[in-house]
Amino acid sequence: MARRLPRQRSRDQAPPPYRPMVATLVDRPFDHPDWIFEPKFDGLRVLTQFDGGDLTLLSRNDRPQEAIFPDVAQALRAALAKPTVADGEVVCFDDQGRTSFRALQQRFHLIDPAEIRARAEKFPAFVFLFDLLWLDGRDLTDEPLAERKRLLREAVRWSERVRWTEFREGEGKVLFRDACRRGDEGVIGKLLSSPYVGRRDPAWVKVKCLGRQEFVLGGFTDPQRSRVGLGALLVGYYDGGRLVYAGKVGTGYTRETLLDLRRRLDRLPCSKSPFDAGDPPAGPGVHWARPELVAEVAFAEWTQNGLLRQPRFEGLRTDKDPRDCRHEWPRDTEQDLSEAEAAMQKTKKSAGPAALDEYEAKRDFRGTPEPAPGPARAHKEPIFVVQEHHATRLHYDFRLEEGGVLKSWAVTKEPSLDPAVKRLAVRVEDHPLAYASFSGAIPEGHYGAGEVSVWDRGTFENLDPAQTIAQGLEAGKLSFTLHGERLNGRFSLVRMRGKGKRENWLPIEGRGEHARQGGIRYGDDGTRQEVSPTTAPDDPAGGYKRHGGTRSGPRGRPDPG
Repeated sequence: MARRLPRQRSRDQAPPPYRPMVATLVDRPFDHPDWIFEPKFDGLRVLTQFDGGDLTLLSRNDRPQEAIFPDVAQALRAALAKPTVADGEVVCFDDQGRTSFRALQQRFHLIDPAEIRARAEKFPAFVFLFDLLWLDGRDLTDEPLAERKRLLREAVRWSERVRWTEFREGEGKVLFRDACRRGDEGVIGKLLSSPYVGRRDPAWVKVKCLGRQEFVLGGFTDPQRSRVGLGALLVGYYDGGRLVYAGKVGTGYTRETLLDLRRRLDRLPCSKSPFDAGDPPAGPGVHWARPELVAEVAFAEWTQNGLLRQPRFEGLRTDKDPRDCRHEWPRDTEQDLSEAEAAMQKTKKSAGPAALDEYEAKRDFRGTPEPAPGPARAHKEPIFVVQEHHATRLHYDFRLEEGGVLKSWAVTKEPSLDPAVKRLAVRVEDHPLAYASFSGAIPEGHYGAGEVSVWDRGTFENLDPAQTIAQGLEAGKLSFTLHGERLNGRFSLVRMRGKGKRENWLPIEGRGEHARQGGIRYGDDGTRQEVSPTTAPDDPAGGYKRHGGTRSGPRGRPDPG
């Protein structure tokens, strides 16, 4: 049986354990109409998890950060109205207004609440949100990035502390050039049709202005002359199971940082070198440490001998596991783009070039908030959606996922679980998959003008093993089981005989698991209530109130949309 989608607006439904999606390093910037480009922040990556009451900020290694950044956590609680999992980055700014990990690290390693508050005053933190994984009981990771961005924009009360991540469509070269001129880290490119996957993926790329990555600390040298703490850090990276020496890092420290690093490394003594490869220094002034700490290091380039040239310490990373520190070799940009686009083609079903032509021809996307046609990823289990549409006449749009689009019908009245109730369903144009999440007002003067809201949504199963949904549409009969919040059971759609511009279909309830004699209706408070068997078949609502009014609107066919 297909999985039921989580109940919406319920704090009891916990999201799955997500992992951050990670960008692939490529060797040069590029322009592409199917990609967007964002600034690469110099901060701390976090997943924000809000259940409607409690809020958690999780770093890449699943360590909670809300106690370290209470200012950010407080702002996020005020910004989120529904249970949410969002991806973003906590940052501090330097004197030039650039995001600065050096400034951010002043907020790390604190326990005393008074000290945390004092540092928050001196080094205020902010959060940039750029992706949405979960909203009000719905897993959004299979939705394309373009749709997740749209939902994120609407779901958050943006403020000075909680910031929207601006992006540029198609133009990565200009954004990269401007970032490097400002002294920023670089840019992130993202394929608009990509789903969210909790791993490194070619659909997200990063292009850096300067070399910069995380390294494992394997030891240090003694300080010379007036220097305190240590002289240089000895750093490396993992290649398989081997720790490879990458060089000495002797610049980028303050006096306080040198003393703090020495205290931490003195707690991790090691009798011999932890490096398995490379040529680390030796002698009485060298001290080894267990490879448990990670530092971020900026550098000019790699030498021919595999060592860092002009390395500079940027700060300790508490959000990175030492075993995840690898030599980052930039991939060829063209190869990455080809792989990303090929992967999208494999994961989506072909809708055919003309499948959404009618939908697109009827709409002016400069004025309507409805989603424009675009690349879409098929869901793991096909979905259905019912949308309440207050157009010229109130009607309900019923949609089934098939072939990369939503096959759609306009139903004259609210769907019912009563087998005796008959509704007319008018076949209308296919809609893009992104329409399944659409709620909003279509402006006057546009096709289908009026308010649209999601009435029910879930997954469905095709009950006829001898034919696909597409074949059933051709044959004129579909049988399926719906797994929704309001509609849960067996249904059929049968095409009626007759000629006309539109196909007329008859929805039939098949006495699903929740059907009753006389059917079930939902009151204003969302409770299930049985409908009397004596209710007239052409008015199954029996005069009870619909959300926002009485269910007695004008009869006749709906205005499809």
